[in-house]
Amino acid sequence: GNPAAARECAQAALALSQAMQDRVSEAVCALSLGEAELALRNLPAAQSGYERALALCVELKSPIQLDAKAGLARLALARDAPHQAASVVEELFAHFGEQRNFDGTVSAQLVHMTCVRVLERLADPRAAAVLRDAYSEMQAQAARISDPALRGTFLANIPVNREIESAWRQLPQLDA
Repeated sequence: GNPAAARECAQAALALSQAMQDRVSEAVCALSLGEAELALRNLPAAQSGYERALALCVELKSPIQLDAKAGLARLALARDAPHQAASVVEELFAHFGEQRNFDGTVSAQLVHMTCVRVLERLADPRAAAVLRDAYSEMQAQAARISDPALRGTFLANIPVNREIESAWRQLPQLDA
């Protein structure tokens, strides 16, 4: 909720991960920096963060590259370039089609919701199916949390989970 503070933390963590020569942490920190810069509407800096994270993750063969690609898609939406965002989402779909999940990402829910946002922007009918997948995955994760209070926190206090829930409630439900 405080992107300026998030940027400061990400910059400090990035410097530390570089000093430690921890490339995985460096990638996560660059991704976090991209997220903070996007929230601050500093689009060139956001692009730099996402591209840095993507390059490191491709080199490391890390699934976090999917988070970086999703960040680039959100950046394209912020730049009012939905067709550019759509090409990135097609790459995410290709991965999902092969793996049937976004396991290993920092936030599978955010990757899913990025796809939903892009598809909705283009009035692509696949948006509803992707939202259903996101909602089902979120509910499955919540079901694995045995403590009801923690489960409630997971669903209510994580912004992307609230967004999934809100979008789900607005989706016309099909009778099974």
